[in-house]
Amino acid sequence: MRHPERLDFTPPVKPNLIARLRGKEGEKVASFGSAALIHHRAGRWEIRGGSARDHAAAREWCSVFEHEAVFPSAKSPIAAEQPKTSKVANNRILVVDDDSVVRGSLAAVLEVEGYLVDEASNGMEAVTRAIAHPPGLVLLDINMPDWDGWTAFRQLDRVTPLLPVILITARPHQYEKAVRLGVDAFMEKPLNIPVLVRAIKRLSSEDEKRHVRRITNSAFVTQLLNGTDP
Repeated sequence: MRHPERLDFTPPVKPNLIARLRGKEGEKVASFGSAALIHHRAGRWEIRGGSARDHAAAREWCSVFEHEAVFPSAKSPIAAEQPKTSKVANNRILVVDDDSVVRGSLAAVLEVEGYLVDEASNGMEAVTRAIAHPPGLVLLDINMPDWDGWTAFRQLDRVTPLLPVILITARPHQYEKAVRLGVDAFMEKPLNIPVLVRAIKRLSSEDEKRHVRRITNSAFVTQLLNGTDP
């Protein structure tokens, strides 16, 4: 595994986050597949073009960030109102792993540290829980059924781009992919619990402005957590 500073590709700046930040300035566009989400200066959101799936993703994005959107009058299979989400709880950690022993062990450690712990056994359940009850951080395994960790991360990044995520895995050689996707931090199993807990504390307590500055910095790279971390 190569050192993070020697990777031969450029770490991405999260496109959905940039769209959200620019949207505060006036009329800007966020992309959802072939659809465009337009933000007007009066605070109104409008989606143009795209498929029913693209519209659904835009609705989730608007729901999560409590924006009011105006959608086309054309019929769509996505007709139901999206549920309103609760406020983010920085002391709530969502632990996602299909191994109940791993989830239970991590939950026990984090509860001792004073965190509220929510659990999910697959990627689809993780995204559903994160939207309904936004955590301060997601601890996300890669190898799972019903959406693996990569799929779950892409969905989370699409609707909650400011949510810190730490990927954990027993699979070798996954770090470079985590960097390409813009994951906050990465750790291979067996887990170094003291290092992991320190990273969770740091990321979950980071204020929004500092978080935005960090992940939009051109030098941003996924942190590789190991035994030498401070």
